[in-house]
Amino acid sequence: TFGPGDREGDTYEGEFKDGSFHGQGTYTFRYGEWKGDKYVGDWKNNIVEGQGTYTWANGNKYVGGWKADFFHGKGTFTWANGDKFEGEYKDGKQYNGLFTFSPDSDWAGDTYEGQYNESEQMHGEGVYTKADGTTYVGIFKNDTCPDCKVYAAGASLSTCLCSFLAQDSIRDCSYIPENWNNCEGTVIT
Repeated sequence: TFGPGDREGDTYEGEFKDGSFHGQGTYTFRYGEWKGDKYVGDWKNNIVEGQGTYTWANGNKYVGGWKADFFHGKGTFTWANGDKFEGEYKDGKQYNGLFTFSPDSDWAGDTYEGQYNESEQMHGEGVYTKADGTTYVGIFKNDTCPDCKVYAAGASLSTCLCSFLAQDSIRDCSYIPENWNNCEGTVIT
């Protein structure tokens, strides 16, 4: 338990090296803006680095890779409302992966699988699937996709899905960007 100062009341239980948090450890915040939050995982010289779980007092939770105190590498962030992102993080931001909207959201049952920009907006190659099965495939820019191909529910997209999905073994696909019009299924817009 820490005394007066920036960490007053916070606790750390775990391994140390040369007086620094190093190895496995649990840090519990008991004061300030992070009151009630907890981190369990790897540390390196007082920095969160490696694999770990951060749980917020509000019910949000992140499980995955860390680098220099930021989400980095493979990870899963689950919001208290049930929204979930599973995929790659880069310097603390969503980079490439699957976002699933919770049943309680305005977009209940919708998913987006693809790339993101630094503002964590859909940006780059992606596939947005609505709960009714309608699918938007294309290049997204700042959460919009004006040139997306739209497929009716039940259309076969297996030959169209983007190569970036295959590179992470999320899906097995062989998409070539110039071939949007060779996709199987019914283009409805």
